Amino acid sequence: MVVSVAVSPLVTLAATTSSSMDSVIEGLNTTAEAGGFGSEAPDIFAVIGDAINVVIGLLGVVILILTVYAGFLYLMSQGDKEKAAKAQKILTYTIMGAVIILASYAIANFVLGGLNEILPQ
Repeated sequence: MVVSVAVSPLVTLAATTSSSMDSVIEGLNTTAEAGGFGSEAPDIFAVIGDAINVVIGLLGVVILILTVYAGFLYLMSQGDKEKAAKAQKILTYTIMGAVIILASYAIANFVLGGLNEILPQ
């Protein structure tokens, strides 16, 4: 009984005809094309833009964490001027970093969009 359970998938696989395998492959190809995974090569500017978006997203998470951390430090300073100043300094640098990141995102999108229009595909 154990042998029949172990061998039956192999027998079923061997009995599969090539036409059913072709239909499976055709179905997978249709699904891939519908999902945007066709045979054409991806545009280099799209790949670079996607990479920039991933990095910007991760930096956004870092900014959020630093903002919460600065707020926590400020609340826990309990009137201590040094701790409050440290929290304000962290928050100030976080906001400055966010402005720089947003500016770099805008510049990158502008440059990549212009290159995508100018250069032939």
